[in-house]
Amino acid sequence: MATIFIVGETGNSDLWLVDTGARTVQPLARGEAGGFDTQTIEAARENGFSIEKNVDVAIAASTSEDATARMLTSRMLATPMPTARQLTGN
Repeated sequence: MATIFIVGETGNSDLWLVDTGARTVQPLARGEAGGFDTQTIEAARENGFSIEKNVDVAIAASTSEDATARMLTSRMLATPMPTARQLTGN
């Protein structure tokens, strides 16, 4: 079963449609594109919303080498991320 992701980069208004089943990445057209209401997505982005669903890792880097290089050390990967409760004390 394919999974579809809509990805937008901070500071860039373009949206991208990633289809894991077809192994493709393509620009997502403005308006109603393939059932996606891009106006709602763009409004959410402008207001600081970030939605992650069924994503357990996402890495943004300048090059593919950067994404797999030393920034992902075994020590970093072995350290659990703090929960929101641990960060806020609530």
